[in-house]
Amino acid sequence: MKKQLFNTIGNREPISSIIATEIEGAIFSKKFPPGSKIPSEAEFCQLFGVGRTSVREALKSLVAQGLLEAKQGKGVFVKSISTDSLSDNMVKQFEYILKGNYAYDLIIARQIIEPGIAYYAALNRTEDDIALLQKDVDDLVECDSKEIEKLAHFDICFHLHLAEATKNQIMPSLLKPINKLFPTVKRDVLSKIEGGHNAAKMGHKKILKAVIEQDAEKARHEMISHLAIASDQIDEIFKKK
Repeated sequence: MKKQLFNTIGNREPISSIIATEIEGAIFSKKFPPGSKIPSEAEFCQLFGVGRTSVREALKSLVAQGLLEAKQGKGVFVKSISTDSLSDNMVKQFEYILKGNYAYDLIIARQIIEPGIAYYAALNRTEDDIALLQKDVDDLVECDSKEIEKLAHFDICFHLHLAEATKNQIMPSLLKPINKLFPTVKRDVLSKIEGGHNAAKMGHKKILKAVIEQDAEKARHEMISHLAIASDQIDEIFKKK
């Protein structure tokens, strides 16, 4: 006997929302893996025990969310969604909401998230993580202070590799959209604040040292100090405007 994939809906409301949630769960649990063709409307009607209108509305909502893709004459397929595309969408939303004035919101978001990242990176880092972080710091140190774009890139790489070192699968995806907003602010700091490059180098060195030593509390403290300096630098930039 074929194993039942979904529960029948019965008379609960709203039916289309319940169907959408069930299908969404099947996508996220990889019952419907990326790129796979999902059952037809008629098959879903039979699986859920509902009418075609409810199924159609549910599928439309999932297409609108970007989880499904309808291909003319072929059916409906699960879209392959990368963390980069998700973070790009988040960046667009942030930029629209904040309308470019996001320096303070960005640094506060980082102050909330990144001390914890540093803490768990110190606990869970591997030798491979240390090698990546050390390279990021070395690149930052060796980079000419006038090469603003490169400095911003190396800075971002360090923070992303730190998030990956936590071994928490959510952290890198959470940090990526923040990092994609970061270069504009970082360029201002590096180009307008005297000694901005040196402060960044020193902060990263101290964080890395604590992570290497697996001193989680020290890593958290060094990140708090690093971001406090960044906040002060942003204050200074706005005072000059």
